[in-house]
Amino acid sequence: MPSPRHHRSFYSLSILLIAVSLLLQPNGPLAPATGVAAGLPSPQAPPAVEYASLVQVIHTSLWAPPSPDPSGLAYRASTNTLFVVDGEVDEIPALFTGKNGYETSLAGGLVSTFSTTKYSKEPVGVALNSANGHVFNSDDNKDRIFEIDPGPDGVLFTSDDIRTSFSTLGFSPDPEGLAFSGGNLIVTDGLNSEIYVLSPGPNGIFNGLPPDGDDQIVASFDTLALGIGDPETVEYNEATGTLFIVGRTDIVMVETTTTGQLLRKIDIACADAWEAAGLALAPGSQNPSTLNLYIAARGKDNNVDPDENDGKIYEIALNAPPPLADNLLRNASFETDANADTICDCWSRDNKNPYVSRSNGDGVVTPIDGNFVMRHQAPEKSYIIGEIVHNLIPGASYNLSGWVNIPPTADVFSFKLQVRWLTDTGAVISTSTVKNFTSSTSGWSLASKTLVAPAGTAAAQIRINVNGLNASVYLDALVFKQP
Repeated sequence: MPSPRHHRSFYSLSILLIAVSLLLQPNGPLAPATGVAAGLPSPQAPPAVEYASLVQVIHTSLWAPPSPDPSGLAYRASTNTLFVVDGEVDEIPALFTGKNGYETSLAGGLVSTFSTTKYSKEPVGVALNSANGHVFNSDDNKDRIFEIDPGPDGVLFTSDDIRTSFSTLGFSPDPEGLAFSGGNLIVTDGLNSEIYVLSPGPNGIFNGLPPDGDDQIVASFDTLALGIGDPETVEYNEATGTLFIVGRTDIVMVETTTTGQLLRKIDIACADAWEAAGLALAPGSQNPSTLNLYIAARGKDNNVDPDENDGKIYEIALNAPPPLADNLLRNASFETDANADTICDCWSRDNKNPYVSRSNGDGVVTPIDGNFVMRHQAPEKSYIIGEIVHNLIPGASYNLSGWVNIPPTADVFSFKLQVRWLTDTGAVISTSTVKNFTSSTSGWSLASKTLVAPAGTAAAQIRINVNGLNASVYLDALVFKQP
């Protein structure tokens, strides 16, 4: 949770894709029943990857007071707002005002603030029981989950609140994201890559596993088999009785039954969420008749930058149309920048480097297709940027082409247009280089090559691999398709 230094080393950003596991069995009976809801894909066959689209970005860093590391999200239906908790803000003296909880409109307007610091300085997960108005917070430093009853005044986070808590060490040493499901509490364990469904037991009160209490684990499942190595957050969909799960660095989210059977894989690269930490299902900010997902992302860790303030919440819409057959890339000419942050949507940057941006050509080049190009401008840097393409066919031919323009420069560098072939678990099969540019091009130069997807291919990363660049390079009109 929020800060990976608490429990694990900070491993680099991966492009881990989702593996299908149809052999998972629940550890025990689950109530309520969790059959596949109408309209969901059959779990009998591996589901194809679906796509999400970006609706808006809420910059929690701009709130007053700010939330630099939004860590947990929950939708509050009674007020049509989101609860946000920040597990790191108290570690940034320049930003901390005593508040680490926030209530925001779905459009991102700050409504109110609150504090959990009397009982938890590390609130990493939040969930709401809409039936009684209770709120749950997880703390992965104390390894406890707190339940807050709003008390006689019916208002949360006031002096008459009634607070109880229980230890999670009997089942989880790293309680992170939370969700509430028909009387059960769903807990993610990032350290063990596990999801637990916790029942309050015969007394109806959450008080921990025996011998401390009478709570029961009614189901649990491993997320590694689903391709989620560090599950940060989970959300329950009451309409379908299913779970959405996302990891800290994953670009693919999964939807499962509450016993872990995979139903859907959803590409969320459109958000380019850095350090995803919280998840909430709520009405769309622009179209309340639809349900969208809101993803809290912490961004840069304050261990790396003690003054960082880059928290965001991404709203994404599900069931976006798939890529067209004549180009499997979703933002091939870099025309799309839904949140106006100068970053090309759908292209994930290695370590979120600042050297790649969307540009109109700077008066130096004229775009080949549309009004924008991808600009690479770096001070002697090496990095990778790529877009994942899913649902590929092993043994099929695919052509990748693109235009590159490198103005005159004496710099020594390499700028490679590549295809990295991947299995459905995200394992690298091989990497094919379409062309390696090492000098200026005297205008736009076309790179094109037809390749055969090797055995085991399920996806590919269309990537630009840059080494030692101390110049400007422009890229436009990429096409990846079957000939």
